[in-house]
Amino acid sequence: MRKRKFPNDTQTRFAARIGVGVTTIRNLEAGKGGVAWETVVKALDILGMKNQLDALFVEPPEIKIKSGESW
Repeated sequence: MRKRKFPNDTQTRFAARIGVGVTTIRNLEAGKGGVAWETVVKALDILGMKNQLDALFVEPPEIKIKSGESW
């Protein structure tokens, strides 16, 4: 059994905070597809986990190629 970050929160309340239906939250928790990326990001933000997601998508360092060199 897994615990929710907010133990007194229900799927209905959590869905309302994100602005989606309960079915979407059920699908998200069950790992089913079809959940919009925007919804995943909102859920992570509410759960205080968005920074972990942001860390996965850091800007790569700029690569400078000198004139006359090829890639």
